[in-house]
Amino acid sequence: MRYACGIVLYNPSCENIDHLKEIVREFELVFIWDNSECNEKYVAEIQKMSDEYIYLKKNAGLAKPYNFFLNMCEKKDVDILCILDQDTQFDVEKIKRIKKNIAHDISRKDAIYAPRLKNTSQKDWVINSNSFLNVNVLKDNSIIYDEFYYLDRLDADFCRQIRAKNLQIKIYEDIIIDHRIGEGDRGSHAPIRHYYMFRNRRYFNYKFYPYIHAKIRTILQDLKHILSILLYEKEKVCKISQLFKGIRSYKNYLEQTQDNKKENI
Repeated sequence: MRYACGIVLYNPSCENIDHLKEIVREFELVFIWDNSECNEKYVAEIQKMSDEYIYLKKNAGLAKPYNFFLNMCEKKDVDILCILDQDTQFDVEKIKRIKKNIAHDISRKDAIYAPRLKNTSQKDWVINSNSFLNVNVLKDNSIIYDEFYYLDRLDADFCRQIRAKNLQIKIYEDIIIDHRIGEGDRGSHAPIRHYYMFRNRRYFNYKFYPYIHAKIRTILQDLKHILSILLYEKEKVCKISQLFKGIRSYKNYLEQTQDNKKENI
């Protein structure tokens, strides 16, 4: 079985690079997409540990790099793709254990193999980072990452696609990893991340739920989100204002989609 890892970087530290150097030794191929605007300091080191390195000096989000990794896997006859980022808490021993489990469990019904994320209990959803993707199963079922998202909800959408095809997400309960999201004790986010949370919530809900259900769900989630900002976040006004930007952006997307449909008629 042929393994590759795909790593998305964003302004990595020296410690991040050193940790990844240890991890990549466990994979036959290494693909790296660098979302940093300025990362010349580590370019030479990153190129040495990668088979394919994309550095556009701008942030392309996550969906585009993930789809690039999947395309590279198809070209290179890779069976399993592990998605990582610079904050990956994996150690070599855990990677070896998961690879051993996959060799035993591999099935045409399994789309993802993943460790248990600390303090979570989901059975049908995992985050992208630290997941091992069954490349051939995804290809056969035409499952790719939806590039509308950029950030936020991308993993939920991907897992939803998998479940819709009656495929499995296998989580190894005895292999637990920690993954930090945001900053501070409650996972505080920058204003731009709140924009994507408000915007993508609409896209996700109306994509997967009936209209009335999606509308109610979106309102309730928005209210919970605003309350969380008021209670726990700094820059409250700025972050709540991202709700209106997110709504406008989603409406613009709908209008553009409708115009494209009219042009194709």
